[in-house]
Amino acid sequence: MTSWPIPSNKTKLAHVLGNPSARLANKAPSATIQSHTNNRRLFPIGFDVAACAAKFPSAAIPLVAPLCLVLITSATIASHAQARNFALEEVVVTAQKREQNALDVPVTIDTFSNKDLENTGAVGIEDIQEYIPGLETGDSVTQNTIKIRGIENSNISSGQDPSVASFFDEVYLPAAAITISFSDLSQIEVLKGPQGTLFGRNAAAGVINIIPNQPNMEELEAFVTAKVGNHRQRRYEGMVNIPLTDTMAIRANLLTNRLDFYGNNLGPQTTDPYQRDTLAARLAFRWDISDKLATQIAYDYDKVRNGSRAAYGVGTNSNFTDVKDRTIEQDVMDPGEDRDMYSIIGKLWYDISDTWAMKLITSYRPYETYNRQDEDGTADDDIYLDTNNIFDSDIFYNELQLNYTGDSFNAVFGANYSQEDVYQLTTATASKGVLGAALPGTVGLGGLPIDTTLITTIALAGAEDFFTESLENTGEFKNYGIYADVDFTVNDWLNILVGLRYSVDDKSFTFFTPLSDFSLAQLQMDNFVFLVTDGVEEGSESWDALTGRLVANVQISEGAMAFFTYSTGYKSGGFDSLSIVTKDDPLDPEIVENIEFGVKGDFFENTIRTQVSVFYSTIDGRQEVVESLQPGAAAARPSIVNADEEITGFEITLDWVPYDGFRMGVVYSERKNERQREPYFDNQGDFRTGDGVNASAPKDYTITMDWSVPFPVGGLYFHADYIFKDNINREDEEHIAAFNDIPGYAEDTKLVNARLVWVAESGKYEIGMYGKNLDNDDSFGVPTGLLGGITGDYVAQPEEETSYGLDLKWVF
Repeated sequence: MTSWPIPSNKTKLAHVLGNPSARLANKAPSATIQSHTNNRRLFPIGFDVAACAAKFPSAAIPLVAPLCLVLITSATIASHAQARNFALEEVVVTAQKREQNALDVPVTIDTFSNKDLENTGAVGIEDIQEYIPGLETGDSVTQNTIKIRGIENSNISSGQDPSVASFFDEVYLPAAAITISFSDLSQIEVLKGPQGTLFGRNAAAGVINIIPNQPNMEELEAFVTAKVGNHRQRRYEGMVNIPLTDTMAIRANLLTNRLDFYGNNLGPQTTDPYQRDTLAARLAFRWDISDKLATQIAYDYDKVRNGSRAAYGVGTNSNFTDVKDRTIEQDVMDPGEDRDMYSIIGKLWYDISDTWAMKLITSYRPYETYNRQDEDGTADDDIYLDTNNIFDSDIFYNELQLNYTGDSFNAVFGANYSQEDVYQLTTATASKGVLGAALPGTVGLGGLPIDTTLITTIALAGAEDFFTESLENTGEFKNYGIYADVDFTVNDWLNILVGLRYSVDDKSFTFFTPLSDFSLAQLQMDNFVFLVTDGVEEGSESWDALTGRLVANVQISEGAMAFFTYSTGYKSGGFDSLSIVTKDDPLDPEIVENIEFGVKGDFFENTIRTQVSVFYSTIDGRQEVVESLQPGAAAARPSIVNADEEITGFEITLDWVPYDGFRMGVVYSERKNERQREPYFDNQGDFRTGDGVNASAPKDYTITMDWSVPFPVGGLYFHADYIFKDNINREDEEHIAAFNDIPGYAEDTKLVNARLVWVAESGKYEIGMYGKNLDNDDSFGVPTGLLGGITGDYVAQPEEETSYGLDLKWVF
């Protein structure tokens, strides 16, 4: 682990800060001190510290006052700052299954370094999305949704796959494992567009490549860190790297992270929603057996015990519809979001000759999850609905890779095999009041729908207060792939890359829904949410595809290149766990074609580094999640339908280093989508044929700043970022007019984050202060809720409240 540098040492200084705007260099992000509110500066020159600090909660003043001082003085004395080396450096990535300079890779790729993680306090994939153009994620640990360039993976069904492939330590991560905790990482690489050739399974939209630090035999390393702050933030991390001999080393790290709920829950729920409790660890052993042969085995463990989703009620029966009050009433029985997961990863490297090398990877990862959450946003027993999603999965993944390095071309050949076994239990628990609101006029008797309003009312009067329905699924999935990718050097300025992969997916999937013991369900011999199956029913199917890429890579200057790419990606078909009709009519596979033109490099005497890309994608058979009210069901539920889609977009990442001690950057993206869905039942039960959707992605950008501040002892470094997200709620197809009455609805998101750190002259000690969402932004997206169409109850999730605290680090 490289320690923080002594200020006069430029070599070490290059490692001080990373680039959270996911830039092409391992440098830190930056932030604007310009607010878009009323077109005024957030901290104008001449604004005194007291006035600045008064803009924040009183409890935060002791911490934010120094940050305000830096912000104010930076505008006037930046030109006098002693130079600290923020020069643009080479960043090594593995986007093409071999180590390369990021500027030599003809792929739109953004990186997030170890120092970026420190500056932002990121602990999971959801914490880095603002710094990667085109990347969007949810905030769930067990049912997260990752979207790249508008193509997202569903998080509701174990019977289908994500559209974005995630890898940890070169091993594929299944759906509920993509939120693996960030600890002792080298960097995170986000590859845009189809990556089917080299990464294969489910890389139709792109790849998240998480790279942990590996054991090394060079030196003994160790550190401990602590982050303490408001909301009882308590985060501790430690790492040790021990060279056992000249050829053996062991590396271990441990992370614990706890955070309390930042709102006020007035409901009877015994545990607070949102609270975080994570324990993560990794142990890796490497042995260089000879000059040609090396092996490594690693074990990682990840335990999550979080509170359930914080569901802010904004509907008809909520007592607190102003999200800005951050007050909720939750009453979920046995709430929580848990995950228990570990993996064993083995690797073998063998240098066959001077030009040929081999790598073998094998791994096993099992996990179990639990996620019971509030769906109504009230504490009213008559209006109660919760859902629970329980997963039990294990995956066995293997890959063999051959690399050839020659004078005129380089090549990668490989094959992979994986087998995943899954079990999913989905439950819905509701009150009879919800059922009464949903059922009059629709209850069936002996399978025949009749007008039974009076019968329903009488039956409900004597029924149990609550009932639970469940759906069980199991699956066995096998994936095979073989690939080749060749990089030809045509001349000094032109390279041509050609790649192909053949993939096969075999899937079998079962459905089982027992009859609820609720008396009214027994009367009509069917359930209300999950329709009863005739015992265990099974479906099976196989899919295969040939995907590839053709790339022209042109060197336009010594430090810059342009590339033109045609690539294809594939995600297998599958089964919707909530829709038994997919047993006989499985979901179609997703086939993505992408045409992209990009430019990346260093310009203006290496003071500006940029990456610009323009792309056009078509998706045949996109597996999209919609809220659907199926015939005979009492309420709408998430369902998966196929759609055809076209996406056009533009992305830019830019870093500017006007002098060695100062750095600014920006990331920006925009995108348009045109989608045509297959026929389906919408959330009102209406049958739609050929539903078309035209939409523009919200404009969003992040501006970042890093500054090396003059200081007599040690080094003082300041980082800040400003995040803007355009709110287009009113253009969303889920928008309804009643949402306009919710305070704060459709407000843009504007986040200000900052971090100030002092590093001892020896580089052994660091003391920092951080603040996130310093302007206490409480914007939120379109409210959701399974009861919206029945009782008018919706829920919303605002941005996290202002947080602040201290960072401490000791490097041994």
